[in-house]
Amino acid sequence: MPKGQTTSVETVLDAKLRAWLETATDEVCDVIAEAALPKRRVMFQQRRGESPSPTSIQSGDEVDREALLDELEHALREIDGVEKTRILKAAGAIVVRATAPAVQAIAKHPLVKAIRLNRRIK
Repeated sequence: MPKGQTTSVETVLDAKLRAWLETATDEVCDVIAEAALPKRRVMFQQRRGESPSPTSIQSGDEVDREALLDELEHALREIDGVEKTRILKAAGAIVVRATAPAVQAIAKHPLVKAIRLNRRIK
């Protein structure tokens, strides 16, 4: 395994979600897949008597975050068991409604940094 790449077990952060993955069959669950994007650096300026306001946002790499999110969403939609997706651009994540086998496949995708529950499992 290449350095820095995680296994699917390390990618799934919630214990309840891991337990659900082991027992669920065709049930669906809403999860948030965090994309492995370059970090951003936000510069702030504060003027006397005002709240700080952002002056610039710089990405660590010359990578188009939006294009990477679009690429990841397209790849996730191709996985069997994924019912719907929605991009959260500011968070660098995608909300996915999927079955347990689909969530396991998502966890193995190289552009997925982490998976969390979006809602509580009943």
